[in-house]
Amino acid sequence: MGNSSTKLKQINKSDTNNNNNDINILSPKSIDRRTKYSMNKLRLPKRIILVRHGESLGNVDELAYCSMPDWKIPLTEKGKEQASNVGKKIKEIIGNNSPISVYLSPYIRTKQTFALMIKELSNNNVITVREEPRLTEQQFGNFQKAEDMIRYKKERGQFGRFYYRFPDGESGLDVYSRVSSFIGTLFREWAKEQSTRSNHEDNNIIIVTHGLTLRLFLMRWFQFSVSEFENTRNPNNGDIIVMNRIKFDVNMNETLSDQSCIDTLLYSDHFILDNYVYEKLNIKHKTIVPLERSIVINDIERIVSEAEKGYEIASDINS
Repeated sequence: MGNSSTKLKQINKSDTNNNNNDINILSPKSIDRRTKYSMNKLRLPKRIILVRHGESLGNVDELAYCSMPDWKIPLTEKGKEQASNVGKKIKEIIGNNSPISVYLSPYIRTKQTFALMIKELSNNNVITVREEPRLTEQQFGNFQKAEDMIRYKKERGQFGRFYYRFPDGESGLDVYSRVSSFIGTLFREWAKEQSTRSNHEDNNIIIVTHGLTLRLFLMRWFQFSVSEFENTRNPNNGDIIVMNRIKFDVNMNETLSDQSCIDTLLYSDHFILDNYVYEKLNIKHKTIVPLERSIVINDIERIVSEAEKGYEIASDINS
């Protein structure tokens, strides 16, 4: 009995060096996969805007945490003014009549920031507003004693911000894990919206959250290493970080070796940060890396170096 594989033309070395583009043997599975990706790529929203809440009572008086739960800490008057300015800054970026989807931490200070921000965006089409517990601040425990927190933060500086776990609280890694889960939810929702809403790709995603959570969101999205994260710093209260959508181009990213790499991605574009963000947050990593790729060749030297000598924890610690 003849084997169906004998019907396929055998390609020898000389065949692979000629210019006959018709010679290409792919399994049916490979053909289906490429066809699916090329025909049904996910378009990402126009931009993601990350917002750190305005100045809170806890930012000016850490003793507030001794008598008030972290989630109840309100904005100061200065923080309220910052929140209004957030809305004005976003309006300058997106204009009027732009679709908006908002995700916010359910803490009082982020709710207040949202409430004042959204007043400045009343002429825009708000599609979704959702409280998202995965966007909350790192959990530092329950009621916090000032002397204990001073000791814990000193320990964290020695141990490492990403891995240190506060007693009865979370580590940076814990926050990273829930932020990663949230990003997965975003992609599922975008895929659903693409099939049900014609202007999905014009949408502006606004995420109102906390300083550390914001940095861990960026770490996950742009695949910063742990050592790179350790050296980042918080944006100021009321700062916004804008991630603008671009179309993938192999010439823009040395980690993508050729167009075929882009052709197999599940989506056709990605987000970049403005240059000022890297300086503001002390981010050294500027390579555009798709979320589907967990490691790039340029990381190998860094990983080997860190394995051999370790890396220094940033001395300028901020939560």
